[in-house]
Amino acid sequence: MPLNSENTASGGYDLGANYPNPFHPVTAIPVILPEEQDVIVEVYDQLGQRIRTLYEGHLEAGTHNFYWDARTQDNVEASSGVYIYKMSAGEFHATRTMVLAK
Repeated sequence: MPLNSENTASGGYDLGANYPNPFHPVTAIPVILPEEQDVIVEVYDQLGQRIRTLYEGHLEAGTHNFYWDARTQDNVEASSGVYIYKMSAGEFHATRTMVLAK
């Protein structure tokens, strides 16, 4: 999975930079959609294993913020390090990196 990549034919879609970065204990991940769309926002570790699904469902057009509390899907606190977050919406796919610093 490439880091900080996005589909070049974005058509108004955007996976923004998380804020703050580095972060502890919570970070916001902004997503922009030009139209209603089914969306998945996920967090992966450096090995490419999905550790948390932040959202999976239908969203209206506009800007949406998703918050990661540095916990895995099993509610275990994640370790300090670099994490990858990914957004998929139709044909649009983008990934970025963030740093959890404890």
